[in-house]
Amino acid sequence: MILFIDRDNSNSCKTLLNLITYTNNDIIVEVNEHADLVICSEVLEHVKSDLVLIKNIYDVLRQDGRVFLSTLNKNVPENKSKLDLERGHHRRYGCELEGMMESVGFETISFYPFRSSHYYENKGIFSNYNLKLDVEEGRNWASGWIYFGKKGNKK
Repeated sequence: MILFIDRDNSNSCKTLLNLITYTNNDIIVEVNEHADLVICSEVLEHVKSDLVLIKNIYDVLRQDGRVFLSTLNKNVPENKSKLDLERGHHRRYGCELEGMMESVGFETISFYPFRSSHYYENKGIFSNYNLKLDVEEGRNWASGWIYFGKKGNKK
């Protein structure tokens, strides 16, 4: 799922929620306007042309618009290739994801691993979860990546 948020003429949270567009289609075909924020959660690994999707997200954002992206980490210790095929995953990502985003013009605000063993040990027990510990443990092993960036000047 890809989520677009356009805050033009919104003065309240309720108005903002009414301006959210969800899509499972090609974002350039589906969205004819520009967005302030695109949330692309667990989508990139399902798309054959991942760089095309990244460029399309860049193009649909207003200048200084933000993108939040989460995806799978290829640096997991166990072989997930059979599971990936069953779930329609074309690939997993490593640190090169940040470079892919920047290659189309995004400026990185934050990029880090998430869902380490700490995350799974405390799943559902939010009072025990510690983001800093999750990121630190995730440097060695984490099942996903978080990328948060803004639209800069195209390279």
